[in-house]
Amino acid sequence: MPRARFGAALCALAVCSGAAAFAQTAPAPGPAATTLPEIGRTRSRGLCTTMRDSVAPIVLGLMKSDELVGAGHRGLLKTGDDQRTGFRAAIDLDQVYLRHTADAMVHNLGIIDKLLADERRFPKQASTDDERLAQDLKSLIAAVADRQRAALNTLANALDAEDLGRMQNEFPDAVNAINGSGGGGAGPGPGAQKGMLVNGPRGTDVDGSFIGVSGLIMPQRSTPDPRARGTSNTRGHTVWDRVATALETQQSVIAGAEQRLTPTVVALSVACRDELSPAPKATP
Repeated sequence: MPRARFGAALCALAVCSGAAAFAQTAPAPGPAATTLPEIGRTRSRGLCTTMRDSVAPIVLGLMKSDELVGAGHRGLLKTGDDQRTGFRAAIDLDQVYLRHTADAMVHNLGIIDKLLADERRFPKQASTDDERLAQDLKSLIAAVADRQRAALNTLANALDAEDLGRMQNEFPDAVNAINGSGGGGAGPGPGAQKGMLVNGPRGTDVDGSFIGVSGLIMPQRSTPDPRARGTSNTRGHTVWDRVATALETQQSVIAGAEQRLTPTVVALSVACRDELSPAPKATP
């Protein structure tokens, strides 16, 4: 969905909780994606606290991860451009950028998973209407995170396959031994690295703030070595272009999941506005 629409959910959360910092990071709100669900005029303080302390930061984290998916898409397209020129140094720099992008997504998804695992905010067994709403929210949020994780895996698998291919060229005997071609059976391929990356093997600490693209410096278009020969790949048809196309498809799927989440977040934010507003001071 357009980021402006998803940003509307964050703006609504900022209004109901008084979180001015969130409002500053969100884009201008756009038209609602769908009709808001009928949730009621007020909710309990427990659910509204969950909206303020858990849902608001989660929505911000999802937005940051959306930025990173877009950054990965741009990085893949640039890698495809550099592959057509045969400029190895530029490709290496592109892949450093893509790995930092993937690591940032791992970090964000780890924080979201940790927030969703808090049973005080999202109880496993619902005994009240508000607890059932919290469970529904968790399911909707998890659906967005799962689709972002699928986009991450697409990027991670492409990078792992590139690493494995380079190892096969540089150390063919060692790779054959790892893959079990010497009689030991099939070994781990690129897909085996996927779970390791998503679970944060590079020392990713899930505590702290969410990461967006502001800390990532996109490699600039480089002047290729005049001695390098161009490849036979045509524009838009390198393997990196194909991965970028797959990532575009997943961006649409992520947008659909966000469209289903946003109306509920906005409606609950409105219902919690009075509950989380400061109580008026007694006049002397």
